Amino acid sequence: KSYLTDEENQKLAEIWKFTHELDKKEIQVPLRILNGFFCREIEKNAFYFKFEDEKIFIQAAADSDYSFSFKDGANGEIVNFGNYGTFKVAQEIFSIKCRHKSGRIILVEGERHG
Repeated sequence: KSYLTDEENQKLAEIWKFTHELDKKEIQVPLRILNGFFCREIEKNAFYFKFEDEKIFIQAAADSDYSFSFKDGANGEIVNFGNYGTFKVAQEIFSIKCRHKSGRIILVEGERHG
């Protein structure tokens, strides 16, 4: 799920719900999760998830207008990751704060099942 938030992480509005069955080990998360639906962005991705064993690897899209920080559901550790960076976590519950260069903040909450 993605939400528009304020600086204190208070949810202001839900933007999108996204459920994806895994038939492979990588998910491409579309930009509409952050921006809502715009025809000109229909093929663009915001970031990618790759699952290996008990780890989740996250990588931002190379041409993103967002900066990202990841909060590990296990220990609450917050890690920033850039356009080409990846991050590993052993948890199934996670949240990603996405800050657009305009200052708009989107919170993406996710959960891995199975």
